[in-house]
Parts: sequence; structure tokens; C-alpha cells
Amino acid sequence: MRWYGSAKGVSLVETVMNMLLTAIVISIVMVMLSITFKIGFQIHSQLTIDEEIVKLSSNLKYIVSRNWTGLDLSEGLDGDTITLESRFPLIPEASVATITYLDGRLMFIYRESENTLARTVLAEHLDQFTFYDLEGQYLYYRAVFEYRGATKEIDGAVRIY
Repeated sequence: MRWYGSAKGVSLVETVMNMLLTAIVISIVMVMLSITFKIGFQIHSQLTIDEEIVKLSSNLKYIVSRNWTGLDLSEGLDGDTITLESRFPLIPEASVATITYLDGRLMFIYRESENTLARTVLAEHLDQFTFYDLEGQYLYYRAVFEYRGATKEIDGAVRIY
């Protein structure tokens, strides 16, 4: 026996319910992706700052402790700039270089040739940087790194030989 009142296919109510369930699932997936990306960006920012901290420490240690024989502190400890001197017994003139904080970067500026100054970036993403004390054989510094909303402050020291 055949019923003439029922129709084949999907009713309007079933279609609306399927669309509603699909919208809910897509919304949940979008929220989860948003949270995952947010956490991923925070981790990336922290890793970038940690990488810059390692670069700062190792570069300062290499430059100040190994290559230069003294600091020129005739004008006192400036804060964001130090002047380095290197005197060798056979060379009567001293080589001079500076390490200075400039526009969010710590720069090493030295004379490459008689007419040319070279600049090397020691660390980036700096919000603040200062050399604040010279005690014994150690030069102390404080740095605040900022990258994409993540901030980290460090205190460090470099030994001067």
C-alpha cells in the first residue's frame, strides 16, 4: 500500500538541524585553532627573546673579554655606551671601538679601515639597555627585551681581562 501524503528526501527541519550542527562543529574547531595559534605565537615570541639573550651574552663575552684589552672610562660609565681600547706592544696607536644601544639594537661599531666604520648588531628587540656598574673585573648590564608583546628583563655581567 502506498502513502501519498509523505514525501521522499530530506525535510526542511532536518536540513536546518544539519546546518546548525555543522555550524557548531565549525565554531568549536575555529575556537580551538585560535587558541592554538595564540599559544604558538606566545611560544615563538619567548623563544625569539631567549635567542636574543643568548646572542647578547655570547657576543658581549666574545668582544669584551677576548678581543679588547681595556675600557676607556675616562668620562665615566655612560649608561648605554662603552668605549673599548686595544693596545698591542708593537702598535703605538690604540684601536678604539664602541658598544652602544641604538634604536632597539645593541651595536658594535669599530673602524674597519682608515675611512670606514663597520657596524655589527650584537642583539635586537631591545626595549632598554644600560651598562650600570663596573666592579673589579666585571662590567654589569641590564637589558629589557620586547617582542610581539612578550617582555623579559635580564641582568648580566661580562668579565674584563
